[in-house]
Amino acid sequence: MRYFFIVLCLIFLILALAPASAQTTFAQDAPTSQSVLELPDFYKKDALPLTLNQVITKTLENNLKIRISDYDRQIAEAEINIQKGIFDLMLSAKLSASNNEFQQPATNFPVSENKKYSGETTLSQLIPTGGILGFSYKTSRDKTNTFAIDPYYQQGGSLFFRQPLLKNFGSYMTLAGIRIAQNYELMSREAFRSMVQEQIAAVTKAYWNLVFAIQYYEVQRLTLFQAQDFLRIANVSYRTGVIPESEVLQAKARVAVQEEHVVIAESAIKATQDQLKIYMNISRAEKGWDKFYLPIDEPNVVSIQLDTESFIAAAFKMRPDYLQAQIDLQNKKINRNTAKNRKLPDLSIVASAGRSGLDDSHSGAWDELHTYDYHNYTAGLELEFPLQNRAARFRYKQAVLQYEKSEEIIRNLENIIVLDIRNSVRSLETDQKRVQVTQVAVDAEKAKLDSEMQRYRVGLSTSYNVLEFQKDYAEALVRHIQSKISFNQDLIELEKAKGTLLPRFGIVDVPAIQQRLEPVSLDEVQQ
Repeated sequence: MRYFFIVLCLIFLILALAPASAQTTFAQDAPTSQSVLELPDFYKKDALPLTLNQVITKTLENNLKIRISDYDRQIAEAEINIQKGIFDLMLSAKLSASNNEFQQPATNFPVSENKKYSGETTLSQLIPTGGILGFSYKTSRDKTNTFAIDPYYQQGGSLFFRQPLLKNFGSYMTLAGIRIAQNYELMSREAFRSMVQEQIAAVTKAYWNLVFAIQYYEVQRLTLFQAQDFLRIANVSYRTGVIPESEVLQAKARVAVQEEHVVIAESAIKATQDQLKIYMNISRAEKGWDKFYLPIDEPNVVSIQLDTESFIAAAFKMRPDYLQAQIDLQNKKINRNTAKNRKLPDLSIVASAGRSGLDDSHSGAWDELHTYDYHNYTAGLELEFPLQNRAARFRYKQAVLQYEKSEEIIRNLENIIVLDIRNSVRSLETDQKRVQVTQVAVDAEKAKLDSEMQRYRVGLSTSYNVLEFQKDYAEALVRHIQSKISFNQDLIELEKAKGTLLPRFGIVDVPAIQQRLEPVSLDEVQQ
């Protein structure tokens, strides 16, 4: 009876001397999202609160990969005008002078002498059917000792036309290069959209990684406070002779371990900060470089309807890489058809019509040109065809193989898209269940810790059990936080797999992105 009375008095003495903070620390609930997102002490002076939308805006305007990809789009757009250059008017001019002296059997002029100065100007243009239509004007001065008019001037003008009838015939062949360039420009836009999606997905994940790093830091700090409070209780118990010194040493060791975890968590925050700055392309010379980026959006978990088939259908309509492959298939089809046409013989109709004038003066020749008395015309067919025609035949074979290859690429890409969607849906289903299960685990571990602490206060437990329960509670908190972060990151992966990530953030058109590519500062983002 006396022994029981002494033990009871010691228990009351411990409860009286235990710090109030220790009692409240173990009675508090699990940290809420708001409390976990509080700014760490070592950054309180240089905080820059940022929402996820602000981070995305900064990334769109400053990210170097996005800006580089936009150059590719502009280059592809310029190629369209280059290809349209085949319809540019072609102006050509020739000037020549010659002097010929040679013997001939004529008795009157044993030596023939001819000096000639001539010029020719031609204006021509390709027409959509593949033909060339043009106008040519010639003028010349001939001085000779064999003609009655010496010197004589000659002028002439003519219209000419050349039209392929087999090879290179028709607007399909003529416009093939322009259509291919237009398709490449569309592909570059899809490539640009894909790059924007990649960078938005990456910076969003980095944002949530920073949220997790801060929350993980808060959990480790909370666990450190718990370990320190428990060490104070253990010291009081040891001084009163209730527990041996080994219990105090165990509590000290746990405090040291938790201090190490806090230091590691601080380093993780700094590392994720730097990664976020890289995506946002924050210059070291910029005002906000040294500030701490405090994410203020919480990793909420919402209930979503996961319809795999509708997601797959959306991906086939919106996913940039799939649309690129479809457009590339169109180009391969154009190449195949043009290569097939070029196996044909080069048969062309040629025609020209004009008139000329000749006189002993330049003005006289010009007047004769306008009398319509002297005219000429030509018409005919020209045929050119290599007998083996190996180059054209094997280029066509290459084009067919490239087209078939593109078809296989599309079929393989369709399988990849289906797999990406199914994996994303499974991940989200798992995440939703994990959030619920880990919340239950947090509540259970908290209840276990509170109960074990009460048992320790009355001498029914050991410091080892309490410290282990503290560790279990911290791990349950981390797993719950990680499940919410994973849900938000996997949701981004699903939108990217569908090709709908940009509309999710209110970006509905590529030109709208391109108009925002002028760099801005963090202060402008905050405004």
